[in-house]
Amino acid sequence: MLEDYVEFPWWLDPVLGFITLAIMALFAYMSAHLVSERKAGKQIPMFWEKKEEKKKKPAKKVKKAKKPVKKGKNIKK
Repeated sequence: MLEDYVEFPWWLDPVLGFITLAIMALFAYMSAHLVSERKAGKQIPMFWEKKEEKKKKPAKKVKKAKKPVKKGKNIKK
């Protein structure tokens, strides 16, 4: 009935089939990945995520220099 009004291009069915297949494969991969993470008990990075590099030690805080004491002020006796 729809073919009476609109003619679809010949390549539309294979393209839509491939897109559907790719989405289904992604869901299957994600499911298997989640199961393997639960079994391992830790987070495993996805193929598009960067692997964590060793964490660098945080930089030490810079100590502020004491202001020089002027003669006659702040002198303890």
